[in-house]
Amino acid sequence: MKKTTELIHPTGERFLHWIHALLVLFLTLTGLSLLYRKAVLFSLPDMRRIHQVLGITTAFFYIAWILYGLRKRRIKSWFPNKKGFLQEAAAQFRWYIIGVFKGEEPPHIPAPEDRLNPLQKLVYPTVMIVFMPVQFLTGLAMLLEFGLSSALVVNLHVLISFLIVLFLLLHFYLCIFAPPTGSYLMSMIKGTFYSD
Repeated sequence: MKKTTELIHPTGERFLHWIHALLVLFLTLTGLSLLYRKAVLFSLPDMRRIHQVLGITTAFFYIAWILYGLRKRRIKSWFPNKKGFLQEAAAQFRWYIIGVFKGEEPPHIPAPEDRLNPLQKLVYPTVMIVFMPVQFLTGLAMLLEFGLSSALVVNLHVLISFLIVLFLLLHFYLCIFAPPTGSYLMSMIKGTFYSD
């Protein structure tokens, strides 16, 4: 395997990525504790306060991520920008469900100017630009008790939580096991991508 000479993921991007990952992990654990009313390490009122502080902290780092992406012009690489995108997305999907197991070469290799594959360009904006703001708004409505803490708001918050956790499980699985094995994970640790 050879090392890509240019950074795929700059330091600031990697820092924000791992901060978000840890915060969402702890939000998931405290959220499940609240949802199922099971105090694990702390009392339920303490778990609620911890969950609220984690949520506010996550919102702060989310804003930092948006500002970083706008300043460095990294967010534009998240969106489809060329003809043939649907065919490329179909090829990427086929590779994920069949090609990976047959040892086929991936249809997309990350590069500094095109780091996300076509499916990532569909999923990541949905999670970060749709799900996360909805999550923050429903969490804020419950935190400030605007009278919006109805079953609809709570259920929407829980539904989005489960969708984000599902995304994270798939994201983690694919970055660990997609060939070359471990390269996608290492690119988010070291910033460079290894390929054959």
